[in-house]
Amino acid sequence: MDAVHTASEMSGASGDGQNPDHAEEIRKRLDDKCLILMVSLLDLKLYGDVYDGIVVSFLAVMGIRQDVTSSNAQKLSDAAEFTPKLSALIKMGQLLVAERALLAVELDEADVPAYALEEMQDRFMTKDARSPISWSLKLRAYGKAVKDNTTSLGYIMWSDDNEILSYKKMRFSMTGLRDLVSAEVEVAQNQLADLLLVPPDTERKHIVPQVSLRSVVDDPSEGAPGWNFTCHPQNEVLHGHRRWILDRILKEAFLLFYS
Repeated sequence: MDAVHTASEMSGASGDGQNPDHAEEIRKRLDDKCLILMVSLLDLKLYGDVYDGIVVSFLAVMGIRQDVTSSNAQKLSDAAEFTPKLSALIKMGQLLVAERALLAVELDEADVPAYALEEMQDRFMTKDARSPISWSLKLRAYGKAVKDNTTSLGYIMWSDDNEILSYKKMRFSMTGLRDLVSAEVEVAQNQLADLLLVPPDTERKHIVPQVSLRSVVDDPSEGAPGWNFTCHPQNEVLHGHRRWILDRILKEAFLLFYS
């Protein structure tokens, strides 16, 4: 109710001729009251019917979607569709709790934000807290398990003559797809030429060492500082070129001028 009263006060103070500082003070109070209200919805013990909680009921409604096979029918979202919504709610809850911890210091409820943050996390932000966030965390874990063990329908379909490619709501002809790929390759080549300092009137193949991209090997699990795919033992053709750009700048007079 504090948020409602503050909103009414702000509405009454929004007329012409009002003190801007006073209006800003009311707006700040309204933001604080709304933040406290949002966090209080998360700070709820779920006993009995969990759908008595506003947040859980909201998520239940979010799980209902239009059935694409019928304009008048609705159905429940599957795990692949619903788990991202749970993740979004959990992340927003974490951000709200962090903001509430900062507000707790302003209101002299805590000496430092970390105290308030840890207290709220232990009270209603963990799996064992019997709260809306706890319910969401458990349901998301279950949904991910279902998603990982369920074969999903593909989004890519080809026409019978293999000339039309459909992806979700997009359709491409083979000619259009080739044009799209060609345009993207041209953009990538131009960006590469800029990065490698290739003059616009010079062909890249006369300057840049020839590399077969198909033969390039990478190791995503390698996390050593400074390591990249050029360091891979199987990419011998790329070895010895770590100073290639710098050497070009030092040797080419026009690059020294522009640098």
